Amino acid sequence: MEKDELEKKREFNQLANQLMEGLFQSGRGSELASIKVDEAKSVALAALYPKTFYRGLELLETRSVYEIQYQNAIFFVVKDSPKTSSGGECHYRIEKDGYFCSCPTFIELLDQSSSKLCEHVLAWKLHDRNKEFFANYSESLIRVEKLDKMEDYLKWCQLCFL
Repeated sequence: MEKDELEKKREFNQLANQLMEGLFQSGRGSELASIKVDEAKSVALAALYPKTFYRGLELLETRSVYEIQYQNAIFFVVKDSPKTSSGGECHYRIEKDGYFCSCPTFIELLDQSSSKLCEHVLAWKLHDRNKEFFANYSESLIRVEKLDKMEDYLKWCQLCFL
């Protein structure tokens, strides 16, 4: 790798680490755990470090409701109780302004168990297969020497939109 490429990678990792530091914040009491997301890219960059990212989620899983603040909007991520037939999967549904998003596109994409965008808010399910996919995909991308190839990945894994 050339010196410029190493410097770019070092700067990228430094930025990622700075964003990671502020990604997970402690709750405002015993009922809520809060995740403050200042930029969609912070979540995208967090996905490049899946072990840290998912460890942060595991620490928050002692609560059942997460509060996400993004661009002056508040979303509540409700952890549904796992069903016996789901094999222990953790299902999350997102509410905005107290209403569950019932957009047909939202429902259809949510059923696909993947990170997708509907016209209202992005929803996702986290379970073992998704964790494994994120880990494998991000780790293979980190080894890419040309950092510009990360652009598509960052666009793909932005998890917060309005």
